[in-house]
Amino acid sequence: MQTDKVTPTDAETVEPPVRPASELPFFSPDGSPGGASDAAFAKDPTHVFLEGHRKHGALFRVKFAEREQYAMAGVEANHFVWTNHDIWDYYSTNRHFREQFTDRYLNQLVGKPYLQKRRRMMQGFRPSVLMGHTDRMSEAIFREVDRLPDGVVDLRLFCMRVIIAMMARVLVQKDLPEGMDRTMALSNREMLKASNMGWKRWLWYQYPPKLWKRHKIFKYLGSILDERAQSGDPEKEDILSAVVSAQEKDHPNISRTELIHDLSQLFMAGSTTSSMIIAWSLIHSFTDTVWLEELRTELTDWDPYKFDSIDPYPKLRATTLEIERLHPGVPVFNRVTAEAFDFGGFRFPKGADVLHLHTLAHFMEEIYEDPDVFRPARFIENPELPPKDVHGTFSGGRHKCLGAPLARIQPPLFTANILKYYDMEFLTQPSLKEKYDAVVAPAEEPLMVRFTKRV
Repeated sequence: MQTDKVTPTDAETVEPPVRPASELPFFSPDGSPGGASDAAFAKDPTHVFLEGHRKHGALFRVKFAEREQYAMAGVEANHFVWTNHDIWDYYSTNRHFREQFTDRYLNQLVGKPYLQKRRRMMQGFRPSVLMGHTDRMSEAIFREVDRLPDGVVDLRLFCMRVIIAMMARVLVQKDLPEGMDRTMALSNREMLKASNMGWKRWLWYQYPPKLWKRHKIFKYLGSILDERAQSGDPEKEDILSAVVSAQEKDHPNISRTELIHDLSQLFMAGSTTSSMIIAWSLIHSFTDTVWLEELRTELTDWDPYKFDSIDPYPKLRATTLEIERLHPGVPVFNRVTAEAFDFGGFRFPKGADVLHLHTLAHFMEEIYEDPDVFRPARFIENPELPPKDVHGTFSGGRHKCLGAPLARIQPPLFTANILKYYDMEFLTQPSLKEKYDAVVAPAEEPLMVRFTKRV
């Protein structure tokens, strides 16, 4: 008996079957079956998965951070990840924050508790609040540069320290005790390193020098809260006051421990990503002499104490955007699925490890011409750049980096003040190559430079 074939009509199409994500093709940088990507990522963090995307498209499997993960890359993947908030388990993904602090630490919260706390903490990051403190931030920059012995310093650590010194002026209107900025910078870098350590992170947490740093920081931050409580005048025009006063009236008072941990997050978060935006901006600006002169010409009328908008400085803005694109601080993000979902014709199970390659689109030639070249002018020539769902430096969606508004102020402010008033000589010649050390950093460490005042 012959059976008629069913042919789809214009009104009826046959959808291809959804396949399990375990059937995705596997990619290894060295081409070996099941080979790990960790070593290649450490040496080339921004480009290591480009070949996998070119070969397999938006979805493939990788072995990374000691486990097999499903990689998601490209513009469509970014849009899907950043708009589907509830399918991700931040409680599991960001457990290293909870383990080193408490279960009230913002980055590992989910659902309503996360939104409530984020709304409160965001009160201190409104542009109107931040721009009112740029004069104090400039003072901190000049103070730290002028204190350098003969102007010589390791550029990476210096940028980390100065970001924290700037935050002290904005956050609590204080200068830090001697050495506290360095302690905070190193402690934050150590904390972020734990995210991909697996079970070994417990040894990392308990290492006495790391415990000592955290204890010292928490003790100092507690003293700030105690001093403010004892003064009888806790209402100051700073971020701490804005965050505390934003507590909803029908919620219990914030505990002292939670406030200390919130302060630590506010103090140290930018010491990794923002500091590297600054370091890379200075490296590229001082190695590209043509662009350096164009920037300095634009900054002729720059007043470090009256910076209230980036609009008059399109080349300065373009420099920051190009560095965010070319050297994104955290180029991949580990995620865990909170529920099963379909994407790209594949079914991802609940509890799966997903490696979101959220900055890979920065290097796609169909979006950016000559993507590996430092060319800030591209953002001036084409005001439509960056396109939606492409620029992933601060992630996206509901869990976008809390400090993104501040990160759009501190790097251009820092960069402009250095370019305007100082020359920078490389005592260690930069190769412009990268390595991953809790953040995308210059391969050379230390990267020694000398600052001298311009005549």
